[in-house]
Amino acid sequence: MNNTFDKYAIKNDTWFLKNKNVLYSELKLVAYFLKNAGDTLSIGCGSGLFEMLLQKEYNITIKNGIEPSKGIAEIERALHDDFLQHYTICQAAEKSPAFSAYTDFLIDHVFNSPYPVAAASLLPCFWVYYKTGEYILKNTVNNNPYRKCIDTYSRDEYWKYTRRFIHIEENLEQKVAPFIREQMADAFTKDARHELRVLEEAAKQ
Repeated sequence: MNNTFDKYAIKNDTWFLKNKNVLYSELKLVAYFLKNAGDTLSIGCGSGLFEMLLQKEYNITIKNGIEPSKGIAEIERALHDDFLQHYTICQAAEKSPAFSAYTDFLIDHVFNSPYPVAAASLLPCFWVYYKTGEYILKNTVNNNPYRKCIDTYSRDEYWKYTRRFIHIEENLEQKVAPFIREQMADAFTKDARHELRVLEEAAKQ
């Protein structure tokens, strides 16, 4: 089972972005049954796409999830169960302006852009984190307090999924009309700028 999930882990979300009518329908159905449901466990939460949209569109918060894909699960587990336990994480006093603008940008593309453009708007999230982790790993000092986080995003497993996403986008780029290709490039560039603003905001904290 794990091999099957690993094979389609990245394609799962991109398929939903391509088939937005299905995404809308499933989201609405899930939201209907989760109304006033209390604590909820999401099985097969993947990247958290559904959980993010349920929070944004229906104000339904899902705090717990299980992911059967070994690769995706290992990345998330390394971050949440291993890295975050070493730090005191307090609830934010206010919503992050950079993250709010970023998530609004992504959700707008997910719901309103053609599939190749929506997917292009998500790619920098993978690519920038890997390249940032790779750069920091090569230039870090000994006993860097953020080493666990750096290792998570610079590891081969994470790069494997990023490469797969890049490959999907490159294939899409070859098949679309020139004006869609321009929209893909624009979405990719703007998303990368959002990533930069998020990093800049975090650096000022």
